[in-house]
Amino acid sequence: MKAVDEPKSGMTFKDEATLSAYYKRYAKQEGFGVRIQRTKRESNGAMKYITLGCSRGGKHSSSSNNVSKPRPTTKTECKTKINAPLHNGEWCLTSVELNHNYGLNPLVSRYFRCHRNIDLLAKWKIELNDRARIRMNKNYYSFVVKAGGFDNLQLKKKL
Repeated sequence: MKAVDEPKSGMTFKDEATLSAYYKRYAKQEGFGVRIQRTKRESNGAMKYITLGCSRGGKHSSSSNNVSKPRPTTKTECKTKINAPLHNGEWCLTSVELNHNYGLNPLVSRYFRCHRNIDLLAKWKIELNDRARIRMNKNYYSFVVKAGGFDNLQLKKKL
């Protein structure tokens, strides 16, 4: 896979999907997850501003009723993000912050929710095999063989 260049202020993209796909490829290469932090929409629903950031950004607020048993969190208040408003029909990066406050590991980036995906053909195959009563572990290992090993697989064992 070709290396993705680091985002810089002034970069332009033809649409929001291209911008999002670019930042996700960059994040996967570097070893972090991506989430949409903020968007602004016009009255007709069209997006005119987007902020994409690190999935560990923000603060964790506990929803646990038992204070003595706090639930684990991955939030570290990471400030990594890119801002892109829509300007003259193009999405232009206006500010880029790339400093993470935790260690990155590109080898495990494929396990982040934003980097896992199952294409329509794979979903269809899973459902077809389920109807044929093929056990889930056999189904999973067929994907492993097709991908050329566990390291190339885009999904986790638990389907």
